[in-house]
Amino acid sequence: MSGEKTALIQREEDDDTEQKTVCCPAICRASIFIWIFLGGFLMYNMRFVTSTAIDGAKGMAAEFNWTNTESGAVDGTFFYGYVALQIPGGYLASRVRGGGSTMMTIVVLGSAVFTGLIPFAAGASKSAVATVCALRILAGLSQASLFPTWAVLAGMWLPRAERSVAYASLSSGCLMGLVSGMVGGPSIMEHFGWRWCFWAPALASPVWAFVWLSISAGSPEKHHFISSRERAYILRNREPQSNQSVPWGEAFSSPAFVGSLVAHIGYAFSSYTMYTYLPQFLDQVYDIDIQKSGFLSILPFLAQGLSEFSTGFLATQLLACGVSVRWVRAVTNTISMVGVAAGVVSLRFATSLTSAVAIACVGQFLSGLMASGIPLVPVDLFPMRVGAVYGLANAIANIPGLLVPKITGAVLDAHGCPNGAHHKDISQRCKDGWFECLFIAGGVTFFGAIVFAVAITFDKRYQELSQKKAAKDV
Repeated sequence: MSGEKTALIQREEDDDTEQKTVCCPAICRASIFIWIFLGGFLMYNMRFVTSTAIDGAKGMAAEFNWTNTESGAVDGTFFYGYVALQIPGGYLASRVRGGGSTMMTIVVLGSAVFTGLIPFAAGASKSAVATVCALRILAGLSQASLFPTWAVLAGMWLPRAERSVAYASLSSGCLMGLVSGMVGGPSIMEHFGWRWCFWAPALASPVWAFVWLSISAGSPEKHHFISSRERAYILRNREPQSNQSVPWGEAFSSPAFVGSLVAHIGYAFSSYTMYTYLPQFLDQVYDIDIQKSGFLSILPFLAQGLSEFSTGFLATQLLACGVSVRWVRAVTNTISMVGVAAGVVSLRFATSLTSAVAIACVGQFLSGLMASGIPLVPVDLFPMRVGAVYGLANAIANIPGLLVPKITGAVLDAHGCPNGAHHKDISQRCKDGWFECLFIAGGVTFFGAIVFAVAITFDKRYQELSQKKAAKDV
């Protein structure tokens, strides 16, 4: 009997030692989330490809004589589909056979099919805006499960402390996809025509899907070649699985969750303004040809990508050192969103191209801190039931994707701004239209930052998370 007791004590001591081990092998976790980085790259390249393909002397707008409003419709209709299927997509990611692995495959291949068809639809008629918009909606429907599926995979595969880095991997991949379109898009248009801006990522997607299906699984329990040590580490450090229904009541009674929805709208308003219109802003306000300004246009987003990765690692270390989850989420998010708002508004006061790009770089660098803030709130609160809840959060976060092109296009049209190709002698009235758009975006973002900072401060669920972590550390 005493021997059995000794063995039991020894196993408990070994478990405690393993629990405190930081450097657990992470081969499968790393490979899955590195490939998610590449998946995000393809998704955002296809999502924002129209922003590149529309503009310029050889772009879609010039070929088909589209107005700012029509260009904004082609850009923005993607988000009708994207927002509409967020909640069902998140629910399916938790329920479909193969879980997040299967859903991620559907996301990438579906988006590739509809994106690849756009050049055929646009070329069929000089007035094919409606057909192109329909394909953009279908592409949006295909991509709707991207972030909810990431959340489901993160809940199944990662302890809480590692999720900031994992979110940074997806978000940075998305940014690099956007950047590649800004840099490579003009060159592709120049040498091969705007149609290949759509076809290139669409043709790369099946290759991504083949590798993804070879290395991924919906959970560590179902992975074919994960080591027993890595599987044991994941199962020991993640939250218990739950078969309960979607926690809508808990979600809407959580101030942090509701505040994160408001903050998502605020953050996304400035983000979509920058993602979609920064090259055209530099073109019309600072007389920089879009076809030749790719590098200047991407500098702010390179700064954001650097910030997201470094902040993800910093947040992981802070949590490992005992800093509360609530403090990490609140501080990083507040600094990020207030900085973004200030940066967007400050573009109004730039006196040269250099100062405008510098301001945008600082603002987007601070934007990257958000990777450890509001996107992780649903996963913090409902890690094993997160699919549909994250879908709702991401649907609301992308409402600005519908609004920004419409509002910006309408404001620019009202101020007499030209569309598409590079133009000389832009009027002060047009420049005032751009500045009005910047003030709108900055104000919405600042409001969202304040709402979330107040909400998470008084959220009891985050207080409980901090107390549990403190008790566990003791």
